[in-house]
Amino acid sequence: MKPSTILDKAADLIMKKGWCQRELHKAGDGYCIEGAVREIDANGFQKVIKFIENATGEIGWYERIPHVWNDVDGRTKRQVIAALRKAAKNARKVGQ
Repeated sequence: MKPSTILDKAADLIMKKGWCQRELHKAGDGYCIEGAVREIDANGFQKVIKFIENATGEIGWYERIPHVWNDVDGRTKRQVIAALRKAAKNARKVGQ
């Protein structure tokens, strides 16, 4: 699966199932940014990590390591979905 597809599907999953912090997945609560990617493609995180890191930096957030960035106090579901969408857009720009 292409990185852009993984990223878009991860964003869709968080929109549908919810978002969480400090765990990959919380039953009834949703997925963190990394957990959503791994749910879509168990081996896909290595394919998309650079796109996520770049997207979180481009959006203007300081911490770019995906799981750390996801877990920052004050982070929102909306920000996580925006980062995934931006990462997918960037991946498409380079044919990924």
